[in-house]
Amino acid sequence: WQLSSVQRGCFPEKDVDLSRISRANFRSFLFFQLARALRFSHHGPDRLLQPWRLSSRKPLMYRSVTRLVLFDIDGTLIHTHKAGVRAFVNTLRSEFDIDNPSQDISFAGRTDKSLIREFFTIHGILPSEENFSRFFDAYVFWLDYMLRRTHGEIGPGVDHFINSLKAQKEPPLIGLLTGNIRLGAEIKLRHFYLWDYFQM
Repeated sequence: WQLSSVQRGCFPEKDVDLSRISRANFRSFLFFQLARALRFSHHGPDRLLQPWRLSSRKPLMYRSVTRLVLFDIDGTLIHTHKAGVRAFVNTLRSEFDIDNPSQDISFAGRTDKSLIREFFTIHGILPSEENFSRFFDAYVFWLDYMLRRTHGEIGPGVDHFINSLKAQKEPPLIGLLTGNIRLGAEIKLRHFYLWDYFQM
């Protein structure tokens, strides 16, 4: 199937064969073609965007507005000096009698639940909801304990950057995109007095 030109003269080619374009690239293709249409149109963007005009006499004015900013926690907002890793190790040792559980396992970029599932698999523990609950119920207490005993800090410039976002005329929503369980994220950020900044 083919996509005909939106307006004669907008595109250098008359028709575009979409059979060679993957679905993953289709959206990018459409945006690219629209940009070309704006560039090559004899009538300019004011004519081409006629259906979206606010007024027939006034062209649309565009401005960039940031609506949402999402932050990772560990290594971005805060540095805990492995308080979370130590909490994991102590929880596995105290609840499941596993010694040296963190050996040969990478914590970077992982979700808490995927880490525990891997620990359970390696050590022959059933990855049941009961065992997950048992782990995380103890983990949050160990996490709070370890944060008080490791001298972590807020990342450089974090306070200033967040305050600059909130000071905008139309401030964006500020949220978290993290592998931490929700209570774990809250414990970490409350420890550094950052939790109340986040709306989602």
